[in-house]
Amino acid sequence: MLEVGVRNLTATENRAHFSLWCMLSAPLILGCDVRRFVSADAAGGIDRNANNGAYDIITNRELIALDQDALMLQCKRVADTGGIDILIKPLWGGEAAVLFLNKNEKPAAAAELNLARLHKEDARVTLLPAEEYFVKDLWGEAGFCRQGAALFSGEIPPHGATVFRIKNISY
Repeated sequence: MLEVGVRNLTATENRAHFSLWCMLSAPLILGCDVRRFVSADAAGGIDRNANNGAYDIITNRELIALDQDALMLQCKRVADTGGIDILIKPLWGGEAAVLFLNKNEKPAAAAELNLARLHKEDARVTLLPAEEYFVKDLWGEAGFCRQGAALFSGEIPPHGATVFRIKNISY
């Protein structure tokens, strides 16, 4: 059961927890009082940052799409280096998702994964090696092209996660 929205989790931990659940293709069943996800602000409007951003986390369509991908395959951990887990999830249409999870108490430096080797790390991955990939940061909502085979996640906060959706670009 999802713990997103439980008061003792930070916003970063809520995002990491939801990311892991979606990478596992697990049922997204909330284990908290959803009435606390939003609250009235001082001006009488809606404060969607109540309860450590739980509302925006559980309504992230990109992550929900990973959870409900047509292949319904769970992720596989392919590396655990220095307290950073790297997980790969095969997706429908030859795409893949990659999650970097920082289990440390301190921010982690950039993690790296060779995109051209994803299918060797997990035989279920059908993302073909390419000269260029389109990579979308599912929490940052930015997409970018990546030439070469390495994927850099940037700094990962303590107990945090970054998630990318990747496809090769064919011309």
